[in-house]
Amino acid sequence: MIAEALVPVMDSTYSRTTLHLPHDEARATFDTQLTWDLFGPDGKRLEQGVSVSHLNVVETKNPSTASPTDRLLWHQGHRPARISKYATGMALLYANLPTNRWNRTIKRDLGRYWRQAQSRQLAA
Repeated sequence: MIAEALVPVMDSTYSRTTLHLPHDEARATFDTQLTWDLFGPDGKRLEQGVSVSHLNVVETKNPSTASPTDRLLWHQGHRPARISKYATGMALLYANLPTNRWNRTIKRDLGRYWRQAQSRQLAA
């Protein structure tokens, strides 16, 4: 049976805060303390992973136009960037997976973690 053959390979954890702007029908999420942990073939958590606890992943969700939160972030010099926490974590932890879609995020924002992710070598 397929379900019996499935085992976890990675766990991503983070702390999320959500702000709601009712007048603008917008909200923003702030993900902090982001950690990706590697699991072995037996489905058990290994003592290898990557933690980027100093970074915040901010996602704004707007119905149609830029919200005050978007404008504030832009004013502070923050520009939108594509990120998938799942795909980025998998690319950091597994050397045999392509990183092309997340390469800019990994190299620009997570460069030192890319070099420190020794588990990438083990997971290849």
